[in-house]
Amino acid sequence: MASKKKPSKSKAKKKSAGPAPRIITPTVIVQAPPPPKVVLPEGPSYEDARVFLELVGLTFTPHFATARDWFLGRFDAKDLVDFRTKYPDDSDEYARFWTVCGWFETAGVMMKAKLLNADLFFDRFAVGPFWNKAKVVVHALQKESGQKELFENFEWLVRRELSWHKSREKA
Repeated sequence: MASKKKPSKSKAKKKSAGPAPRIITPTVIVQAPPPPKVVLPEGPSYEDARVFLELVGLTFTPHFATARDWFLGRFDAKDLVDFRTKYPDDSDEYARFWTVCGWFETAGVMMKAKLLNADLFFDRFAVGPFWNKAKVVVHALQKESGQKELFENFEWLVRRELSWHKSREKA
């Protein structure tokens, strides 16, 4: 059996004048969407509240409560001589003065370092009445000792309290 070959169709070849033109497809750059913004809740965080509550807790200790009540109720010194006459270095009253001023100094240090939320603190505590009673003695102690840094953060805290109240008046 003889195979039948199909006759081949010859295609006419076109003569080209050169290489075929290149088709350039545009490159599409797709930009990824920006990452979602982390939305923090307004106001203090839970960590701010924890730190604040620890500081508040100190005010409920018998030692601090006694010192605070004495300071607001009975402490009275016109100057450093009056302070030393009424409250000698080895007296309970002298220790109470340092306890109260030291607590506010600590709060000032923490707030300056942004470890204590001002809104929480100033919404709960009034620094001014304590500072107004202590400032004459504090300034005299600073001058006498040559240590301007003595209770400087307590003093800073009362200035910060004033600016905090002014900012809330504007709001």
